[in-house]
Amino acid sequence: MTRPVPWANWIIACLCATGYVLVHVVHWRVLEADQASWQAMGSASAFRSPIFWLFAPVATLLHTGLLHLAANLWCLATLGAFIERRVGPVAVVFLWVTGAYVAMGLETLIGGVGAIGLSAVTYTLLGAAISHWRDAAQSPRRLYTVVAMLALLLLGGLEAVGLPPVIPEIAHVAHAAGLLAGLLIGPALTWKRASTPDRSQLL
Repeated sequence: MTRPVPWANWIIACLCATGYVLVHVVHWRVLEADQASWQAMGSASAFRSPIFWLFAPVATLLHTGLLHLAANLWCLATLGAFIERRVGPVAVVFLWVTGAYVAMGLETLIGGVGAIGLSAVTYTLLGAAISHWRDAAQSPRRLYTVVAMLALLLLGGLEAVGLPPVIPEIAHVAHAAGLLAGLLIGPALTWKRASTPDRSQLL
């Protein structure tokens, strides 16, 4: 039986690639232009600004470099497409938008500045996958991705207690917030289990 195409994930991936081209090839100066606005978002008053509500989902589509983009697209491929085949494209879009607002909002509130990158969303997908762990863990590639993402989150926890950063400028608060959002939303989603184990499939 032919597996359905994960259109929502493909669209998100294409938007991320487009954002990378605009910022790093065309030199669209959105990051520099919005820096002052993000710097002003260090308190709850930031959420009264339309800038946050307009820019938070867009910020997830922007990346600082090719490695940043590639890592997030890998997580999207291994987790996002799998989840879309279980819950449908509308639920994936809901996870994307909700994860963006929760993760970017807490990063803004706690860290005092905004963040960019799809990892706010991929950690939301991670939370949804963990909430259905028995199904999600059937693929070794998904399992390796989950372990790597949780290890990165652990490094953020070590930094929080005063140890020097292993990877600087990582938005650990956004990662943790996205994971929490996914863990809370995941159990409420209507989950379609695969009829056969999919240990060998990538997506």
